Amino acid sequence: MNYQKIFLTTTDTIVGIGAPMTEEGLDSLYILKKRPRYKRIIIMVGSLEQARSLEDWSEKAEVYAKKYWPGNTTLVLSDKQAVRLPGNERLANLIIEKGPTYMTSANISGGENLSLQEAREVFKDIKEYYDFGEGSGEASTIIRVEDGKVLR
Repeated sequence: MNYQKIFLTTTDTIVGIGAPMTEEGLDSLYILKKRPRYKRIIIMVGSLEQARSLEDWSEKAEVYAKKYWPGNTTLVLSDKQAVRLPGNERLANLIIEKGPTYMTSANISGGENLSLQEAREVFKDIKEYYDFGEGSGEASTIIRVEDGKVLR
């Protein structure tokens, strides 16, 4: 498996592992994390403009985004897409450069959240990493756009 486009990063919440928004990128994250396929992986964007380019973006999503972003809120757009614009400006700038990115916690599925150093030890084949400072240590709040229900 090619790990050259996969990266580890601190975020405004917990340490994440990211991959390009391609089938190969998504498959890589599921394999690396040993994550069950029924658990979705969110898309992280660097700007509202990038979010607007997503297939399932809607007027309702726009309202929630303007209320909660940038920050620690993930918006569930549909059964296929959930998206977040982080409150860490340096990370947002990186994602503007890379394009919308699949992002999930940098741990083995079901495991404890890891520090960046611990994640680098667990995922030794991933050479690209970014330290943008410590996050809150708490996973993001998740809101379903369709009805405004807080899922986490």
